Amino acid sequence: MYCQQGKLEAALQSHQQSLEIDRKIGNPLGEADTLGNIGIVYCQQGKLEAALESYQQALEIFMKIGSPFGQAQVLGNIGIVYCQQGKLEAALQSHQDALEIDRKIGNPLGEAAALGNIGNVYYQQGKLDEALRMYQQARDIFKRIGARIQLQIAERNIKRITDKLLSSKNP
Repeated sequence: MYCQQGKLEAALQSHQQSLEIDRKIGNPLGEADTLGNIGIVYCQQGKLEAALESYQQALEIFMKIGSPFGQAQVLGNIGIVYCQQGKLEAALQSHQDALEIDRKIGNPLGEAAALGNIGNVYYQQGKLDEALRMYQQARDIFKRIGARIQLQIAERNIKRITDKLLSSKNP
């Protein structure tokens, strides 16, 4: 709630209290989830290195306890941070790793999100055809599973790239 209200310091404080409790009671899944949430807050604050540190800690725990869903989710967040830092190859690798896991565990929402994130990286790299292909694959999955909000985002991305491709062919 604090994050949604824009009260990021209060959100961070609550997550840090939760992290202490998770560690105290020996709840590694809760610890990893909380570290991921802390990473999200840091990311929203623009503290990208701190976000990466939290995400890396969460990833290690998810790997240790055997939670592929958590791994994929955190890898996606790591990819987003790398993208914001301009580390596009690292971002692409993180998103591809997340995509592989999501496909393996049968998580279509995660798969489509990873495809969209890969499209974002390709877009930033100027690889518009590849970006368009990723957005179209994401759109098809979002449509199939009824994820309306994500579908609208994918369709906007497709339109943006299609318009850009058309304008570059018709100067």
